[in-house]
Amino acid sequence: LCPTFSEGVTGGSGCLAGDRCSFAHGAQELLFSARTWPEAFPARHIIRLLRDLLRAPFGRPPTGLWRGLVAEAVRRSKELAEVATATANFHEP
Repeated sequence: LCPTFSEGVTGGSGCLAGDRCSFAHGAQELLFSARTWPEAFPARHIIRLLRDLLRAPFGRPPTGLWRGLVAEAVRRSKELAEVATATANFHEP
């Protein structure tokens, strides 16, 4: 997951989690990191991360991760229209 997140969210300039990268290698770890170190995951980055997940070459994101990231973005952002736009094309299997 990291190369996709790093390239999409930070423009390839580095890992979104920074020095906490080792915590963000899987779905649950990413969600844990987003909740534990919110400063490393601003709401606008979570929204961009959701958009990147839609385009990810490995297919659809895990349902739990998807719901968790959406909930985190909604909880921390008043820009619900952006979250809706980011999720508009997603359909669970």
